[in-house]
Amino acid sequence: MNVLRKPIDLNSLVSSYKDLPVEIFEEILSFFNFTMRNEEIDQISAFIDNLNVEDRHLGYFYVGYKIPQIDKEFDLLRFGENYILNVEIKSILKEEDARKQLVKNKYYLSSVGKKLKLPELFIPSLRSCI
Repeated sequence: MNVLRKPIDLNSLVSSYKDLPVEIFEEILSFFNFTMRNEEIDQISAFIDNLNVEDRHLGYFYVGYKIPQIDKEFDLLRFGENYILNVEIKSILKEEDARKQLVKNKYYLSSVGKKLKLPELFIPSLRSCI
């Protein structure tokens, strides 16, 4: 994944992946300046399927956002008016690894000065975080 400069709607990302020819989907990824493995998009799809929120809450996500100075990458970030939502996507569910990653992310994101929402993967109460 590369530095992502444009936010994307997660529903659009997943439906483009599932419904469009590979060449067109790759052009979309190129426009948004990032690459993703199929497994990562499948995990984002599963993440969306486990949420019970309005579609408008799935927009404006930064996928694979990277801070080049410290070589730190975030799987999914959404900057709200008074919060930052950070979600770790794991292809193999290792709760302890995800928890450690979220704690590290909290350290990097705390300097922004907004409330951090760091859900633990597919916990049903996640919908209250958005």
